[in-house]
Amino acid sequence: MPASGLVVSSDIDIDSLKAKLTQLIHAHREQRAEPNGYNIDTERPQREVELASAQLQQMRQLIKAQLAKREEQAAVLQAQIEGLQQECKAKELQVQEVVAHLDKPEGSDLFHRAQCASSEIKKVLHLTDVNIKLEDHAAKLTTHLHLLQQEVDFCHAQIHQLTESLAAQHAQHDKLMAEQAQHHSAEDTLVRAELQQLHQQYHAKNAQVQQLQMETSQLSKDCDHSQKQAEQLARDFQALQHEHQRLTVTFEGEQQHSRLLQDDVSQLQTYSSALEEDLNKAQAHLLDLLLNGEESLSSKQNDILKAAAKQVIEFKAREAKRSKMPRLLRTFSSLKKERGSYILEDAEKLVSLPPSQPLSPGGAGTPFTPRAMSLSRSVSGITTASSTASMIKIGQDPFGSSGGDVSPLTPAQTEAASGCQRLKAENDILIEKLAQAHQDMAKLSSRLVDAAFSNAHACLPDISAPSSAQLNH
Repeated sequence: MPASGLVVSSDIDIDSLKAKLTQLIHAHREQRAEPNGYNIDTERPQREVELASAQLQQMRQLIKAQLAKREEQAAVLQAQIEGLQQECKAKELQVQEVVAHLDKPEGSDLFHRAQCASSEIKKVLHLTDVNIKLEDHAAKLTTHLHLLQQEVDFCHAQIHQLTESLAAQHAQHDKLMAEQAQHHSAEDTLVRAELQQLHQQYHAKNAQVQQLQMETSQLSKDCDHSQKQAEQLARDFQALQHEHQRLTVTFEGEQQHSRLLQDDVSQLQTYSSALEEDLNKAQAHLLDLLLNGEESLSSKQNDILKAAAKQVIEFKAREAKRSKMPRLLRTFSSLKKERGSYILEDAEKLVSLPPSQPLSPGGAGTPFTPRAMSLSRSVSGITTASSTASMIKIGQDPFGSSGGDVSPLTPAQTEAASGCQRLKAENDILIEKLAQAHQDMAKLSSRLVDAAFSNAHACLPDISAPSSAQLNH
């Protein structure tokens, strides 16, 4: 296998040698076609001839070295082939002896050992195949060496011919140069002067070009700097536009919040007025029932107790609906801290009385449903409950003496009076508990109202926030 690598390298060297010879032939033909087109410089052709001669000498030495290496490799391969042939002959003799021994009667004992030696026989056959392949490869190498020797001889002949042609051409060139030196010395001087002038002009132009390049580089740097400044200004302008848009949206949102809070305040005032009107009507109605009634004393007491029970039931229903108010106020406060906004998102979940259940018999119109907070209802509800408690206390003693004589009571009236007293005692206990609960709720509602309207006042400074005392009033 190493021999094949050498063959490839020899092919590459022969190809390069052929290329060099082809170039020299073309140069020789061009010089023959134009004998008068030589350059004034007389040393360049001589250097080319010397360089070509050195390359040819180097190629000859390289070819000789490669031939010597190939001969050595061929001798080594031949020695290897002969050694393998001798080994094959020895193996064949051993095989013949084994076969002859097997033909004898005692050969059956050695049959087992012959089977054990089958691996060696396979190795011998493998070596035989390798020997045959090596012989074929050696024959191919020998043929290739003969071809390379013929190509080398042909190259040597061409090199010798080109050397003679180059020598003749060199002599002719020297002759022509001598003639041109005699007849064109004046032209040579003029041409040299022109060349000197052109050389000076070239240096001047080169200096101008360098100056222009420096100016161009400076202008490019200035342009890049200006472009970066323009990009920075564009980014700043875009950021200012975004900030302007954000501030515009924030201002519009604050204006909308202000309008919504103003609407809530106006609705609160309207709703408070309606509740006060309903309360006055209810108080007047109860006073009329107490002072100007035409029914008996027991029926008046029953009506008063029924009205009081109805008011208590309605108040408990309203208080049950208002029990969610502290949670809504906490939600309102947390959203205010997080967003800085005064409008709750869950406006649909706010506590409000439906239109089908008015607060009082008189009717206050459509109930108030604020967007962010509905505190006036709780306050108004507390006021209504307190008024209801006071109205119930007005009729606590319907059986009291009026300063005149009273007719004796019948058993039915006595039983009704005892039941009424029992109901009155239970009613007093409930009224005390309810009054205490109202006081606690009033305190809590007062603080919640102050906090909520202080937040509204901070958002809308031009609207005065009423205090809890004013709302209770």
